[in-house]
Amino acid sequence: MTSFEDYIGSRSTRLTIVGNGFDLAIGAKTKYEDFYECLRVCLDSKSLEEFKNHYPNSDERLSDLFYSTVERNRDNFFINYFINYASVFGNWVEFEKELTKIVKSFDNLISYLNSSDRLLVHATSTGSVKSYVRLFDDMTLLQVLSVYKDNKFFFTDLSQYNFRDKGYILFNLNGKRCNSIYAFYNRVESFSQDFPKELFKDLTVFSNLFSIYLGIVDHYAQLNRKLKDITAISIFINYNFTDYLEKITGANTSDSKRIININGVFKNADNTSVQNIVFGIDSNTQLRNSQFEVFTKRIQRSIKGTDINCLGQLLNGRINEIKVIGHSLSLADYESLGFIFSKADKNRPRIIIYYFDEDGKIDLIINLKQILGRDVFDDYQRQGLLKFVNSKEAWEK
Repeated sequence: MTSFEDYIGSRSTRLTIVGNGFDLAIGAKTKYEDFYECLRVCLDSKSLEEFKNHYPNSDERLSDLFYSTVERNRDNFFINYFINYASVFGNWVEFEKELTKIVKSFDNLISYLNSSDRLLVHATSTGSVKSYVRLFDDMTLLQVLSVYKDNKFFFTDLSQYNFRDKGYILFNLNGKRCNSIYAFYNRVESFSQDFPKELFKDLTVFSNLFSIYLGIVDHYAQLNRKLKDITAISIFINYNFTDYLEKITGANTSDSKRIININGVFKNADNTSVQNIVFGIDSNTQLRNSQFEVFTKRIQRSIKGTDINCLGQLLNGRINEIKVIGHSLSLADYESLGFIFSKADKNRPRIIIYYFDEDGKIDLIINLKQILGRDVFDDYQRQGLLKFVNSKEAWEK
């Protein structure tokens, strides 16, 4: 058995970074829009049997679990938000951008509710309390609220811009009615602490649904496809949520730790979905309130026990070559990718990046330049250490 230490001690270690393009290349139904379609069909189905008819070759127990989970969570914020969104994202990069927008917007909202300059509260003649939040200069938050404003946490009336010249909107915390301004402020204090936790629970349900979905469509993956040159010593950093990389390369994670599943991994063993995948925002995202840090990938990787603890040890070894297959180098992963490339840079490894098409190639170049920094990127170019290759060349015919 080859140990993890043996691999990182090799004189010719290759590091391969793998993203969702890898799964798509083997026919896996792992696009965001595929998951969205399953969710939409489930919500529209009048019965479990009707839902299962859309996925006839799938594991019935997982189909049952998906349907029952959706039924129990019809008030889930993220299910409703993304179903109500005006368009369907074509990829996970766009999804993560929207998730970041949601988290940052609600982070701002909590700050506004605790600001005397932003929150206006007054008692009415009927003995109730009305509250208004000034949002005229936060168009991003207004956009988020317009997608799904009638949620279980609070209510906003965007049709009534009270005190229009100052941009206040009607805002109510859902739950028991407040009969005094003092009681309202106490509720704001509790809401500020509890809302991020409750919102994160909804995100966990949403990510668990995606785990179950991966089991439902597991049979689409064509595991007979082969990567070229996989016999060479290589360690993989897998950003995907599946174990298809392990199955295709034969690099068993439990034996050699050749695969670092940085965002967790779904495995469908004995009809049970392992639910430890990470749906989060980049760890460098600037947040005002520490309670929202739970949405960052850095914190979630610790909560869900991914292989992040192996990353530092891996990068202490000698990396002579970095390959990137199926990963967009999206800035949603800026923190972890920046760490990987900066640690490997001490040996100035050759970097080979596989692209899907010319538009994708341009995006990869721009993203890599931001991750490496202009000077390092230019140096790699000048030394001939940077190469872009069509992704078709990564696979055996």
